[in-house]
Amino acid sequence: MGIECAEAEALKEGIMWTSNNNVTRAVFETDCASLVNRLKSRKEDLSIFGFQLKEIFKLFESFIDVKIE
Repeated sequence: MGIECAEAEALKEGIMWTSNNNVTRAVFETDCASLVNRLKSRKEDLSIFGFQLKEIFKLFESFIDVKIE
């Protein structure tokens, strides 16, 4: 598993934990700049990594306000 995939998986786990604990506003931080840039650009990505990003975007829908930095 590449670094980006591992960072994305860790972010996804954090988002799911936060959502399961009824948090509706959150700021998620990561030190993986390429992950943050890909999430902020929201460009279509047909790779396996792109599939991970789509899962993260779906999880963001459960929040009133969410930011990634």
